[in-house]
Amino acid sequence: MASKSTLSYEAEKISPRKKSKISLGVEQGINEVESSKVPIPPHVQHCALFLSDCEFEKDKLIQMWIAEECIENEETEIMEDVANLYFNELVSEEVIIPSKFDHLYRQLNYKVNTSKISTWFSKQGNYLRIGEGGLDKISGEALHLVWHCKRLDQTLFDALKNLKHLRTLLILVQSSVLIKHLPNDSFLGLKLLRTLDLSCTHILELPGSIRLLEELRYLDISESPIKRLPESIECLHFLQTLKLRGCFGISSLPNGLGRLINLRHLDLNIVGQLEFMPSGMGNLVKLQTLQAFIVGKNDGCGIKELKNMNDITGSFCISKLENVPSTEEAKKAALSNKKRIDKLELRWQDYGNYKSQDTAEILECLQPHFHLQELQITHYGGLRLPSWISNPSYIDLASITLYKCINCDILPSIGKLPSLKILHIVEMNTLRNINTLFCRDYGIQGSNAFPKLEKLTLENMLNLEEWTELEDGDFPCLSHISLRHCPKLSVLPSFSCLCSLQNLEINYCMQLISLPEGLFPASLESLIVKGCPRINERCLKDGGQDWFKIADVKNVWIDFEKISLD
Repeated sequence: MASKSTLSYEAEKISPRKKSKISLGVEQGINEVESSKVPIPPHVQHCALFLSDCEFEKDKLIQMWIAEECIENEETEIMEDVANLYFNELVSEEVIIPSKFDHLYRQLNYKVNTSKISTWFSKQGNYLRIGEGGLDKISGEALHLVWHCKRLDQTLFDALKNLKHLRTLLILVQSSVLIKHLPNDSFLGLKLLRTLDLSCTHILELPGSIRLLEELRYLDISESPIKRLPESIECLHFLQTLKLRGCFGISSLPNGLGRLINLRHLDLNIVGQLEFMPSGMGNLVKLQTLQAFIVGKNDGCGIKELKNMNDITGSFCISKLENVPSTEEAKKAALSNKKRIDKLELRWQDYGNYKSQDTAEILECLQPHFHLQELQITHYGGLRLPSWISNPSYIDLASITLYKCINCDILPSIGKLPSLKILHIVEMNTLRNINTLFCRDYGIQGSNAFPKLEKLTLENMLNLEEWTELEDGDFPCLSHISLRHCPKLSVLPSFSCLCSLQNLEINYCMQLISLPEGLFPASLESLIVKGCPRINERCLKDGGQDWFKIADVKNVWIDFEKISLD
């Protein structure tokens, strides 16, 4: 799903009148819920699936709303963006309240505040919540069911088949209950089912009758040990959301996945689990959630499949770029048209074998749009980085990571990027010196370099020998510098002009014979030095030649020992 910034950017396309209507409609709807005067808005009704003891993620409810057609949107509006506004309004009205932060998936979970609309919840008949032994008592007219399954019994599934009008089925299991297999005919009678949640049910495979759910929009089997999806899943022509998060046994996707032309969200750790993508992914032009695309060599698996997939949103990685045969193919990916991507990683699988000029030219053709916020280039084997990376038109680019670009011996002049806050450079092993070209092109004068940079990391730079030529006014916001495992680094510029520097870390730079020339700025609060024996001697309180440099720094640690300044 989109990040907050992407949603803000896209929400600009939603008219103020529409936003006001949503806000007013939600507020009035809640008041009417309390008074029980009129029908409840469908998106509020759907909150009944999650009572106060049940946590859920924002994306889950939004995707269920869309599956059930709870969201009204104009032709020019993306449903998820409108639904996000509805969700935020329910949060502001405290119908939905924050619960706790999920550190594993880095997202906030929520709960429904049933006390806010308890009058309606107590009378709602279309949304049912049952435990063991209750299925046979349910009316065949039931539309939405949350089933707390405590045991697996064929008679229970026989009763389920009688619910021919059912549109939503959430099966919740206790941790002690292991449902590994569902009867093959489990879904025979559920021809109208739109939402099926089997997450955390321990199932090993989907029953054959899954192909009969022709109206299915939402399928969640996340956090289960399932190892493969049936090829018959291609029969689910209306499927919008397929959640496979935490299904670590899955190593490939069905060959016919590209036929699911209505798919909007595919939630799976693609880079970590798959070796290749199924052919025909380019047909999925509505796809928004797609963690990565693995470039293949076969027909229907190349990078040109991305050409019309312009709704991809949030974080996105293109992996195995060594399989891109030419610049012409790279251009067909049309990355600049994918304006909802805010975090992009361009990844090669094996940097050692791709040192040709073609590799650099291919990367040059993979230029993303100008509102990108984060960029990572991984295992790139070309000799130079792309010219576009230093274009100041990237007004929102806040983070760059250059990871194992081992053949690049020159850093691009990225000092004019207006919003860059974080810069990580790791294992650029051919680079020997960092000079003024890092900050600005030769002969160009003007404003200060790196006007917003806050954190700079140089790590495992095995051949870096010098960093020189800082000018007054450069790096005005730089607060944290980390120099780690640069064994040949022997020259550093003076840091006295870095007026915002708070933390300096120098680890295992064995050739450094002293701290940077001159005094540190008064802003420096912490200095950490490890594995730099020549510096250790110069920082001794009695006779150390660099003692005067650290005497006013609040916290100084050398080889894990805090230095007393008294």
